[in-house]
Amino acid sequence: MNIGERIKKIREAENLSQRSLAEKINVAGGTVAQFETGVRNVKDIHIAAICHEFNINENWLRTGEGEMFNAYNSIVDEINAEIGLDEDDKAIIRAYISLPRDTRKAIKGLMRAFITETKESYE
Repeated sequence: MNIGERIKKIREAENLSQRSLAEKINVAGGTVAQFETGVRNVKDIHIAAICHEFNINENWLRTGEGEMFNAYNSIVDEINAEIGLDEDDKAIIRAYISLPRDTRKAIKGLMRAFITETKESYE
């Protein structure tokens, strides 16, 4: 399987059209089709965007070796099985988990303040 076929596999796993995937990685609409057919080479910037957006193992995307998703994707699957998540929920959790520890700490502080304020407005 070549890199274009692996990109198609990601797209199908995420239930996305070529245009939708293109929008998520910030490329022109026809670019994903060109990647998938091998007409256009996939640059490092595209690989980075795909891996970041979909929690893809970069080594797998480049070579086909290893698992398609990074290990923490199983955490998202477990949460989904327990409570049910929509695609936005999954994307938010994956993005949050992939952030540096100090950034997560800052987001937690903001969320605590938001939750406290929201609770107080309903009481």
